[in-house]
Amino acid sequence: MHTHTHHAKQSNSFRKTCPDIQSYFKFKFTIETKKLSIFRLSNKRLLRLELMNYLFNIGYSNKQICEFLDSNKIKKVRKNKNYTQNDVWTGLKKYRERLSRFNQDKIYNVEEYLIGTKEDNY
Repeated sequence: MHTHTHHAKQSNSFRKTCPDIQSYFKFKFTIETKKLSIFRLSNKRLLRLELMNYLFNIGYSNKQICEFLDSNKIKKVRKNKNYTQNDVWTGLKKYRERLSRFNQDKIYNVEEYLIGTKEDNY
């Protein structure tokens, strides 16, 4: 986990009641994310996975997706062979798990402070 402290200047909509006090807000929070474990895919590979996911979402079965890929001469990335139903199922499963990691951020320990310091009027 990573703790991040951010200092922000006073908002314009914050009404200042003591003109000789400089005010600012301090926020402290902890973010847990799984995005750092997501490695980048090549555009070719990502497009292929998006195509398989799109075909599945419009009602194609794994077998029909295989047939579509074969008829369009789209081969497996590493072995230059035709896709099997199991390849499609595994690819879609891993692709969906990858997408779900983008939405699993959690924020903990949110603390907000209003800090005031006396201004020097020289």
